[in-house]
Amino acid sequence: MELSLEMWPLVMLAGLAAGLINTLAGSGSLVVLPMLLALGLDAGEANGTNRVGVMVQTVVGIVTLARAGKVELRGNRWILAATSIGALAGAALAVRVPPEALELVIGWVMLAMLVVLLVRPQSWMRQGGDASRGGFTPARALLLVAVGAWGGFLQAGVGVLLLMAMVMALGKDVARANALKLVTVSVFTLASLPIFIAQGQVNWVVGFVVALGQGAGGWLGARMMVRWPHAGRWVRWVLIVVVSVSAFEILIGSARAWRWISAWF
Repeated sequence: MELSLEMWPLVMLAGLAAGLINTLAGSGSLVVLPMLLALGLDAGEANGTNRVGVMVQTVVGIVTLARAGKVELRGNRWILAATSIGALAGAALAVRVPPEALELVIGWVMLAMLVVLLVRPQSWMRQGGDASRGGFTPARALLLVAVGAWGGFLQAGVGVLLLMAMVMALGKDVARANALKLVTVSVFTLASLPIFIAQGQVNWVVGFVVALGQGAGGWLGARMMVRWPHAGRWVRWVLIVVVSVSAFEILIGSARAWRWISAWF
């Protein structure tokens, strides 16, 4: 598909919102994926193209936070390895799923994430943590492989899953976990993106325009994290609105989705 110049501002605005949301909390892909589907990309191409903006946004956020001394990798490199292994497996599976089926997966994932948002996920985001209990164990590594696999398969919601794993299983406070989340997503996205490129599931023009917005959103979100550590809380309500509308449109308004639903009965 071709992206007209008139659409650039709207696509960049969606990317800006996603980059901001991804950096402050997570699940910004829940904004980008419906937009890419609305532009006419099939679900497979939308899934691959989304990662171009994610890559740019995370790198910009990491650089901004590193300059403020907020990025800490010592003792955490095993997290990057485990999630990357999972992401490679997830991406290899994603490129083999038919676009119509993947579109249904996106819609149902949005509904599931809506439930997570409505039950106030901030309840587990404590500000204090016990990092001494967050070292490597086989069980924690398997947990992070599973989270990475989800990131490689769909990306949407993986930021929230990573924060939950890092806070609840690794004992990190949310501020440290949020910065480490950006590094982790950047590394496993870099590892899995070539799989989507090799399958022709990346639209570089659309990805470039989205990346411009997401890069700006990543920078703004990182600056807000440095100045206002609690800035991520307001994005919950933005996501509730966006995810509700998008899930309804994908699952109810899509004729292709209805065909796949009817095929199961």
